Amino acid sequence: MPVEFRVESITWQRVNLTFDLRLSWTAPGAGSPEPVDPALVPQPDAQEVPTATVELEDLDEGPGGAEAEDAEGADAGPQPRTQQPAIPSVGPVVDETTAPHLAQIFIRDTTQFHRVAWTSLGDGRYRVEINLSNFADRAFIPRGTWKFFAKLDSGAEVGGVWDLDRLDELDSLTRVFLFGGNREVFTVSFGLTEDDTNPLFAMRAYSFARKSGGGKKGGPVRRARRSVKNLTSLSRRRQLAQIIYDRTVQAERTRRSMQKRAGKEIKPRVLFASEMRPGLEGNLLAVRDRLVERGLDRQLDLRYSFRTSRTATSKSFLSVLQELARADIVLIDDYFPPLEKLTLKPDCRIIQVWHAGSGFKSVGFSRFGKFGSPGLTNAHRTYTYAITASHHLKHVYAEVFGIEEEAVIPTGLPRIDTFLDPAAQAEARAEVYESFPALRGKRVIMFAPTFRGRGVNQAHYDYSQIDFKALYDLCGDDTVVAFRMHHFVSEPVPIPESMRDRFIDVADYRNGNNLLLVTDLLVTDYSSIIFEYSLLDRPMLFFAYDEQVYSAVRGFHRPYAETAPGKICHTFDELLEAIRTEDFELGRTAAFREENFDVIDTHSSDRVIDWLILGDPPASAVASDPDTVAGPAETTPVPVDSPHGSGIR
Repeated sequence: MPVEFRVESITWQRVNLTFDLRLSWTAPGAGSPEPVDPALVPQPDAQEVPTATVELEDLDEGPGGAEAEDAEGADAGPQPRTQQPAIPSVGPVVDETTAPHLAQIFIRDTTQFHRVAWTSLGDGRYRVEINLSNFADRAFIPRGTWKFFAKLDSGAEVGGVWDLDRLDELDSLTRVFLFGGNREVFTVSFGLTEDDTNPLFAMRAYSFARKSGGGKKGGPVRRARRSVKNLTSLSRRRQLAQIIYDRTVQAERTRRSMQKRAGKEIKPRVLFASEMRPGLEGNLLAVRDRLVERGLDRQLDLRYSFRTSRTATSKSFLSVLQELARADIVLIDDYFPPLEKLTLKPDCRIIQVWHAGSGFKSVGFSRFGKFGSPGLTNAHRTYTYAITASHHLKHVYAEVFGIEEEAVIPTGLPRIDTFLDPAAQAEARAEVYESFPALRGKRVIMFAPTFRGRGVNQAHYDYSQIDFKALYDLCGDDTVVAFRMHHFVSEPVPIPESMRDRFIDVADYRNGNNLLLVTDLLVTDYSSIIFEYSLLDRPMLFFAYDEQVYSAVRGFHRPYAETAPGKICHTFDELLEAIRTEDFELGRTAAFREENFDVIDTHSSDRVIDWLILGDPPASAVASDPDTVAGPAETTPVPVDSPHGSGIR
């Protein structure tokens, strides 16, 4: 009873691979193959040794015997022969007249195998999706030459094959991901095992690093310089950071033990921290203010640590390490470099309340291999939880941070609480008009694009794309344009002096959401500012003069043209015409809101507090598919004296 397991297609999307497979069998005397359907009864794990085993060597060691090499390409010597599960013939172990069923799909190399999730597409077709950067246990797929296997309900295994007539297609599917300043690389390629009789489809995944230095040892001066460099190297600094952290943890435990013996109250310590902002704002500010409103600041020890690249010093870094070591719960709102390579105490909860909603530009591991790429390990992977506004976005944040979808919790964004509160809105508008009297009584167009360049040190915007004169003439006396550049961009907007009656720079105003409340038309590009603004149901235009270049260099984590909640303009003339004719494509906004918000209310901060600080998230919030869990997620605040309070460690 021949059974064939065929890999039919492979598609890439960033670090995600999709394999479409077909499993079929041919009954004795039958003329054509029949599809193999999935088994109805759950089967044992693929890791179990099948009935028949033989001693064999893997017939594919990769290019140049790659499986015998370490990460830097050095020869590790011959590999031992290992006892491996065989690929038994199906005929001797089952009734040839009985149709087989698929129990599992897994991948295997010479020494290990991993079960993979699969979906039945019907008619014997199956789909396997693999995220390279978050394959298992918050780590990349292990190095190896991986073959695909289908395990049948009989226990027999069938290796996956590729159509030999389409062998050339595999070369075009190779991907090389550079990172670590172009000194390291992660590669994925496809081919066949070196088997003259039954070549199997193979996926080869390897990482390599280029050694620095080399050459002659040099004289005493060079050796002395090398010794100083070793003492101040990044790896040495990380070792010292870990020592400081560990010693502070131990000292804090001793202090608390002494307090407990003395009968003193021990308040759980909550640290609000950012390495990108000088102080509390956005989601961090909203959560802290709500804690105070509920009186929880009397039950918790609230601490703060805020630095930027311009204010960071060695002394302040020491303070950051000590605050991290003493904290029970850490809330951050952006990438937090001190967490890199730091082994945290197991009872510390790290909560990422990401500063931005889900925009378009790829960040974190979704931009692996592009400039600014993370390495194989990264501070993002340390999060206990990360928040989002929608179950639909769980997979986006999981990919970005390299964590499980179950760790991405749809609490909503805390800063939206005051944004939607009528009383807070009135107060915010009054504050904006007091700061910028020129906006009062005018139609306000806010120009708020994201930055270009490689991070804060190279951030810029191409102001030559703006035709200030044409925009000024279009505005008339009833309109003011408020320019709010990304906070990474240090160069101010070059507003001509003669045009300052209609153009103003609002970049230094800290609360961007307040500005949105007085905005009648938002002009942006790839910024996540659209997230909050979409809740106001007002028009947006997207000035994407460099869409193709930006997409190629920065990357998008979702299709820009399909999901932008407004009209896209590629030239400034198109933008002016859209403003003039009010061609905003307003119908796209409702679809964007439905995709990006589970609940639109003023209780997001309460959910962060109750689910992530005081207790644990409900099952409906943890589940990737909330429909699989009975009961809705709670959406109302938990009282201060709630039993949830016992969840603090």
